[in-house]
Amino acid sequence: MQERAGRKFVVSASKVDIEDSTDDDSVRTAINKAMKMAEVRGKRACCSIAGPSTAVRKLTLPKMAQEDLAGAVWWEGGMVIPYDMENVYFDFQKVSTDDKSARIEVLFVAASKDLVDRKQQIVESCGLEVRIFDTDATYYYPL
Repeated sequence: MQERAGRKFVVSASKVDIEDSTDDDSVRTAINKAMKMAEVRGKRACCSIAGPSTAVRKLTLPKMAQEDLAGAVWWEGGMVIPYDMENVYFDFQKVSTDDKSARIEVLFVAASKDLVDRKQQIVESCGLEVRIFDTDATYYYPL
């Protein structure tokens, strides 16, 4: 990635096939091969995860103070995903407010701690520092 006029641009990319995406060594080998092919020199990584251990939902909540929102999202999020909230990492973003109905819409994203921790360990074992984790579904979610 290079920066020009305050904007960052991808200057190199590569694609490799992973023999077995459930095997950590296969994933690690693919990451190292892709980095070598693309001549990556940086150490920061942005990762995307997908699958049944991730969830993206739009929640509609009563309008409330910002300091109360995290607790409400934690509670409501736990009602709409098939996982225990203690076993997921989650984040949210307020996407709209309807003053007439006193409601807000929140984009809620959750992922299994086991999945995130495993992926982070694999990426870090390749000498990279994970800066961002995102879910594939976030890019396709209609706001």
